[in-house]
Amino acid sequence: MLLNAHAVSGSRRQRPIPWPRGRWLSWLPQHKDVIERLPSSLDRTAVRSTAESPTTSDQALAGFLAAMIWGFGKSGYGPWRVCQALTGRPDLPVVLLEAAKAASVDPVAAYTVVATHRPPRIGPAFATKYLYFCVPESSESPLILDRLVSGWLREHAGVHINPVPWSASTYRRYLGLMKAWADELHSSPALVEELIFRDTAGGQWSDPLTL
Repeated sequence: MLLNAHAVSGSRRQRPIPWPRGRWLSWLPQHKDVIERLPSSLDRTAVRSTAESPTTSDQALAGFLAAMIWGFGKSGYGPWRVCQALTGRPDLPVVLLEAAKAASVDPVAAYTVVATHRPPRIGPAFATKYLYFCVPESSESPLILDRLVSGWLREHAGVHINPVPWSASTYRRYLGLMKAWADELHSSPALVEELIFRDTAGGQWSDPLTL
């Protein structure tokens, strides 16, 4: 049904969302250059253009910031959480680069890299947002797994996948499910995840497609 609606809509991608630039600048002034380069409303394409295929730790950090800004959206606590992550884990840019390199080969291995060196205040949901954007989309690339996606899976498919604890086996199971559904629908796992994410009830990221 979601894929049918997507086709009817002209294959429109997820709408951009506004974000509080001033709040991010006040908490992370040292990253002013990255923050000011981002458009005032962010969509997946804009984030990916910053985050994809980093070759240096600075590039990986820029991609992480873009993914976090998109992921937190208008939420007021996002800048503080990211500040805590960077302060509490000074080597985070190096970890992010290592994860990006792993993600191009094995998403679960990339997830494990971040889980092993987990940054304060950033859980699996936001880690998978970074992983999703840091490599080109393919049938084997990382996918976002957060409470919105897991809630949709529980409500509409009776599938219980807990995104809160760090669990490589849970992430592997989720990726396998998305891949199986995508194959059955002759689509891509990334598109299936995006449409589920958009179809979640309410919230700033909701962008449902209806027939």
